[in-house]
Amino acid sequence: MALNGHLRTLGDPPDYRLVERSEYCELLVSTRRLQRCDDLASGIRGLLDLDTGVRFLIKEEKLFAINGVH
Repeated sequence: MALNGHLRTLGDPPDYRLVERSEYCELLVSTRRLQRCDDLASGIRGLLDLDTGVRFLIKEEKLFAINGVH
């Protein structure tokens, strides 16, 4: 499923933010209370903020691209 099609199923109003690789990596080492919420079948990696309920999402190809190039 394409990312846009997948995101339409996540909620209305949306409870997610699409982030770039740098922001995702910053979130990983932050002091925020985060829980992984990956959808491996769709190729999406995510972090759920346990305090706000917002999910930070990124496509695997963007996250794992060499030097940020995909």
